[in-house]
Amino acid sequence: ERFQEVFGTADFTIDHVDGGDTFLLLLDPDDGEALAADSIVGLGFQEVIDVDLGPGDRFAHVGRFDESLDAGAFTLAGGAEYGGYLLVYDDFQQPAWGKSFGSGDSYATSVAFDADGNIWVTGMFRESIDFGFGPETVPIPMGTNVFVAKWDADGDLLFRHIAAQPDDGGSAYAFYDGWRRLDVDGDGHAWLISYFSEALALGPGLRSAGQQDVFVARIAP
Repeated sequence: ERFQEVFGTADFTIDHVDGGDTFLLLLDPDDGEALAADSIVGLGFQEVIDVDLGPGDRFAHVGRFDESLDAGAFTLAGGAEYGGYLLVYDDFQQPAWGKSFGSGDSYATSVAFDADGNIWVTGMFRESIDFGFGPETVPIPMGTNVFVAKWDADGDLLFRHIAAQPDDGGSAYAFYDGWRRLDVDGDGHAWLISYFSEALALGPGLRSAGQQDVFVARIAP
């Protein structure tokens, strides 16, 4: 959740840094008591959109930020446009590693662990996205495109796919309303639910029958 100025409980206080900052709370599963608190702060705007629990005490969250994002001793640099991010934790208050996806107006909207501890992320972007090898662009940069990516437990990129709009128009979107858009089944397949308009370059290609249509995709591990 986001806050401005000061966020606090009976046991913890977190100071605001700039813009809209975000906090995390670790709650006791029996009585809901706050056991620990942490902040995701920085210059500009930071927003956690989705969280998932992995093996052991590991967990991950994704979202978006602009100028900078600070979590524990970990810092990600942003830019003038929103950029998506992924942070993976072994300990509640200190990320083990993190990724940012450039500043080409991107959002990371859902995260899921598979049974092997790999991390899947989906989201959307407009102008470009960067998975660590330089910005990748699409035929029509003003539209919206969905991405799916997979990292191993150490943060090495295993897979990435961009469901871009084709040359003749259309847009793809990632649901952004607080419920899961991406999950992984017992066989390691990722299931993505999202929506698009006009056309989508995914598999054999999709065409919408109306203004915006939903699609479901199963992605092999």
